[in-house]
Amino acid sequence: MLLFVSPSPASSAVFVALVVLTIVLFVGLVARAYPANRKQVALKALAGVFAWCGFSLAYVGSGVIDDKPFLLMPLFLMLNLGAIVFGFSKVGTQVATQSSLALLIGYHCFRFPLELLLHSFADQGTVPPQMTWTGHNLDIASGVLALVIGGGFLLAKRPVPTLLAWLFNVVGSVLLLGVIVIVIFSSPLPLNAYDGPPMELAAHNPYVLIGSVHVASAFAIHVVLWRRLWMDFSARKSSKI
Repeated sequence: MLLFVSPSPASSAVFVALVVLTIVLFVGLVARAYPANRKQVALKALAGVFAWCGFSLAYVGSGVIDDKPFLLMPLFLMLNLGAIVFGFSKVGTQVATQSSLALLIGYHCFRFPLELLLHSFADQGTVPPQMTWTGHNLDIASGVLALVIGGGFLLAKRPVPTLLAWLFNVVGSVLLLGVIVIVIFSSPLPLNAYDGPPMELAAHNPYVLIGSVHVASAFAIHVVLWRRLWMDFSARKSSKI
């Protein structure tokens, strides 16, 4: 591994706070889908998230990737596969059917402060410049749209128009996949296509949680939202027959 530039203590504290916020949002979204036993579901979801995060932290903390950064890829693949599995699981189905479009969109609001933090990390030399909106990462738009669309319609207590929900999910999914591609081509692997220092953030604790919490949960809820939109589309199509 190359020399990693650690972010400032203040930036690290903000990062941990964002991790906690995202976990709270995720657990709350899952628990809300089970109104009959919300507390029990929340505890189970929290235990699952802790196990998920604990595995990621232990994998990086073991030192297995210190001299073999390519071993970060199995973890990266597992995180994304886990997000897909959640999206198509019984829990994912429950969240899709029991959550409003505004909630599923508003969940992604954490992506706005996360991108602000990544910009700060770039200024400190922690991440390469292509990981921010001054480079190639435009995911801050997803956070803004989540706040405006999800937050706005939640406050107004009005349903999100279907077309607007489709628009958000297309834009958010494309930008998230773009982030994943940028990370892969910025990694300390032969795939690196950028000049300058590689992206090593996820190879260090606690910053591996940006993948296991932020990226994985955003991916999972995008899958859930896609399923919800398809369910609504199928229901409308059936009603016209």
